[in-house]
Amino acid sequence: MKIRFHREVTWLTIRLAVIIWALGTSLCFAGSDVWKFVIFGDTRHPDPMTTTGVSPRLPELSQAIAAEKPELVFFYGDFINGYYTNNHSSLFRKYRLQFDNWLAAMKPVYDRGILVYVIRGNHEYGAEGLPDLELLKIYEEYFAKKMPQNGPEDAKGLTFSVVHRGAKFIGLDQYVGEKGEVNMNLMWLKAELANSSHPFIFVYAHGPAFRVMKIRPHPFDFFNNYKQRDMFWGMLKEHRAPVYFCGHDHLYSRSQKDGIFHVCAGNGGANAQDYDPTQVDQALQNLYPTIQVPKEKAGIAFMVVTIDEQAGVAGVETKLLQEDGRIIVGDAFSFKARR
Repeated sequence: MKIRFHREVTWLTIRLAVIIWALGTSLCFAGSDVWKFVIFGDTRHPDPMTTTGVSPRLPELSQAIAAEKPELVFFYGDFINGYYTNNHSSLFRKYRLQFDNWLAAMKPVYDRGILVYVIRGNHEYGAEGLPDLELLKIYEEYFAKKMPQNGPEDAKGLTFSVVHRGAKFIGLDQYVGEKGEVNMNLMWLKAELANSSHPFIFVYAHGPAFRVMKIRPHPFDFFNNYKQRDMFWGMLKEHRAPVYFCGHDHLYSRSQKDGIFHVCAGNGGANAQDYDPTQVDQALQNLYPTIQVPKEKAGIAFMVVTIDEQAGVAGVETKLLQEDGRIIVGDAFSFKARR
């Protein structure tokens, strides 16, 4: 009996020790200064004859994002084909069904209770010069009304800022109004940047501020609006924003200007595009890739940003989803907090 009792006490002690260790570990993690978020975009279907409106690989991408266990997820637009759906497609102008499909594909992320902050791309706006007011109304119902309402009066829920731990995030809708071209409230942005003492600040919008592809006269290209673009970039420089995240072009490009990283990652599942470093705007210092990347090798990707608040460092990794389901790291870089 004594031996039996001794064994029972021993195993009970071991169980308690394991429970205490696990609890202590989880409490330490909960109070950790290290945390991460995910940012990505351009998940529309590559074919305008789509029957879903979203990339067929978005469910797989969503599972990979959820597995990272980020505290936040940010999305910079072009959820769905939207206006760019062939009029012979069964989903032509059926925006609710397309958004329903996007939400269903993103279920692994939402099921974890991860907060997701989204802004529009041009595919949630309308054709060139022709804003789709029905599409805007449905987008507001599905997303904008659920986003922070602290943006400018004409862009509530479309443009907004989010504060989380030691970081401030500013999401900019580039298509406010009915001009059919890039249009942002830069006075609001200036105030948001000035009213931030956070060690980390992240600005994201749909389109690149500088060209990373061939020259084109597209009204939805931010880099064609030189005056507004230069004002925007000057604000980032003045307030020491370390990075600008965007998509729109379906490739990956990291470059730098005035000490600010310009990261275009529009390879979330839309039709891939060739990357040629010789086509990158000469105003930028091209950093990665430095060689041509054909669209067949562009990959489907999302970015994981890990922040160490105590060390004052943020590290960024581009996670590439392979055809066989493997995930590899493409580009990786880091930057220091604003001090």
